[in-house]
Amino acid sequence: MEASGVLAGAIVMEVLHKNNYMHWSVLVKNYLLAQDLWDAVEATAEPPKGEDQDSDDRLKTWRKKNAMALHTIQISCGPEAFSVIRDMTSAKIAWDTLAEMLTPQPLLPCNSPVQSANSSNNPGHDATVDDFPQHQPFFRGVGIGIKQRSFLPYIPMQ
Repeated sequence: MEASGVLAGAIVMEVLHKNNYMHWSVLVKNYLLAQDLWDAVEATAEPPKGEDQDSDDRLKTWRKKNAMALHTIQISCGPEAFSVIRDMTSAKIAWDTLAEMLTPQPLLPCNSPVQSANSSNNPGHDATVDDFPQHQPFFRGVGIGIKQRSFLPYIPMQ
């Protein structure tokens, strides 16, 4: 009988760490979908209950899919992420924990307006770009995206 072990490299190019969650999660989700295991992550964290034979079959299927999905998630994690989910028994809870812990946060809340430095909320700071004529070439260069070293000598130094 041939072993059916799966190496993390077969699932993801790089194990999960604090800076690659978005990329990692896409790869692992697609792998779980392809292996018909994603429903173990998407569904409830609780196993199905019941007393009849059909319930026993559903419980066995759920346990197997949950274990396979959890194993896939675990072997795709780096040491730090794995240490957080090591003792978990639910693929859904492990997935949700990693998502909560590692999803990058936006720099600004979506509903907070960005205000300029010369707004009415910043009295005494009414300076504009026009107040710095010596820096106009630099401002124009930045505005159009010039990032060449040859541009720097044209900025007057004071």
